[in-house]
Amino acid sequence: MSSARDGFVEVGNYSSVGEAELARGQLAAAGISVRLDNAQTLGVLPMHSLALGGVAVVVPADAAARAREILGLGDSDEGTQEEQTEPGSAIALQGPDAWMRRAAVAAGFGSLLIPVVPTLYSLYLLARYGRGLMSARGRRHRTIAVVFNAIAVAIVTLVATTC
Repeated sequence: MSSARDGFVEVGNYSSVGEAELARGQLAAAGISVRLDNAQTLGVLPMHSLALGGVAVVVPADAAARAREILGLGDSDEGTQEEQTEPGSAIALQGPDAWMRRAAVAAGFGSLLIPVVPTLYSLYLLARYGRGLMSARGRRHRTIAVVFNAIAVAIVTLVATTC
């Protein structure tokens, strides 16, 4: 999460501009000033979401607790134990959940397109963040990342042994 150094705090991180805009709308309707970091870049280049870490929803530090409550994220910077799945609500990726989603996306690219770099990145994320407390969604993403990484390793092994 962002530090309160500049008077603002990141209260959520979303994988797409659309999800972040939903969160901004909820907060703006409650009278909270909101800024979206990386929204313009990812609006033009959505494939860079993984590299930039998604769209951050940033609010003034004094409104952070209220913003998390409105978004259903609780008061913790590590995310919540329960997954927010109300129809129409934006689901924020918090802590290990966010990293496991990125690991799954990188592993998918690694097994389908270019096996080496995304697979190594995904393995790094799994090793670094894969043991943290996460929701059911985070655990699903971790499983997907492990399966895709296994496929990528099998592809690389097959290619290396046939050459």
